[in-house]
Formats: sequence, C-alpha cells, structure tokens
Amino acid sequence: MDYEAKRPLVKQIDQSLLKHAAALGSKEGGPELTDVYRLQGLAETHRYLRWKHEFQPGEVEALLRFDDPLVVARRCWEARDPEKGFPICDLLQESKAYERFPLLSPQAREDAAVLQALNDLLDKNMSDFDAALGDMTEEEIAEIDEITSTREIYSFLRYDHEFGRPEAELLLRMENPLKFLVDNYPCYDLVALATAKNRDRGGMSCEI
Repeated sequence: MDYEAKRPLVKQIDQSLLKHAAALGSKEGGPELTDVYRLQGLAETHRYLRWKHEFQPGEVEALLRFDDPLVVARRCWEARDPEKGFPICDLLQESKAYERFPLLSPQAREDAAVLQALNDLLDKNMSDFDAALGDMTEEEIAEIDEITSTREIYSFLRYDHEFGRPEAELLLRMENPLKFLVDNYPCYDLVALATAKNRDRGGMSCEI
C-alpha cells in the first residue's frame, strides 16, 4: 500500500501520539513510571505503523473506525502472536476491540471525509504553485519571500492546523483555497472573512 492510501491513518496516529505526550507532560503531580512505559509503547507502535507495517486491504479503514486508532493498534500489538505477524483485522476481532474501544460517530466519519477533501485540494494547489516556478533554482527561490511564505503556510496548514468542518466546506467552494489562506494569513475567522469578501463581490462565489 502506498503512502497516500494510508495517509489519513498516519495523520490520526500522529495526532494521537502528540495528544498522549501532551497529557503526560501536564498530568497533575507529574507522570508515573507506568505512564512513561505506556507512552513508550504507543510510540513504538506508532513508529511501526508509520514506517514498517505492510498494510493489508481493509486494515486502514478498520483502524479509522476508532476514536483513537493508535491506542487500539497498541492493544492489538500486545495481543498478537509474533509467529503470525500483525494481522490487524483478525486481532481487532479476537480482542473484541469493537466492543471495548470508542468508535467514531457517523458524523465524525463524514467530517473526516470533508477534511480529507480539503487537504487533497491544498496539496493540488501547492503542486500547481511549485510547477509554476519552472526551472528556478533553490537559491533563487529562497530569495523570494512570497514563495517561502507560501510554502511555510502550506506546511503549517497541512500538518499543524486543524480546520473545523464549516471552514473546510467553505474553502472547498474555492478553486484555490491555498492562495486565499496565504493572502489573508493569519485569519482567525475564515467564515466571517470569506462571507465579507463574497458580499463585497455582489454575491459571487468565493473562487480565487
């Protein structure tokens, strides 16, 4: 399975590991050894899933049904028979994971699809932007603030920022949401900004 096919899961387990690490650091009274070992186990499973596991059909989709797929994957890892490898779907059934761990609500799976569509469009916008640079060298590119800032903002939006569904749906109406976001960065109320711009244009669509 190529990286693009498993990217939605990779993003979820990245966020999960960071969330558990942050919770450990902010625990009242400080962490205990068992907390540290648990985080270490999650980190090991995260590394394995991200870089080593050869995903079989249905495994990505199965893990994405859970609210915290990294925790579920860790439980499967602990329950596995090393001689049988890591058959995730089988282990989910054997460990009764669907009964023991919180599942995403149908609404959350719809939200995930909308956000993924926005990420795909931002990727396309960035790819088109880079293609338009032609044969410019990296040294030439580094001297142009517009290019540097566009790349930095794109990286922040894709890997550090969390869009809400209303924002994502609004941005998906645009042909080039990346340009809109770069031109108005930082904007803390995208809905209000886009609505105002749309009104100024006489009710036209928000295409850039």
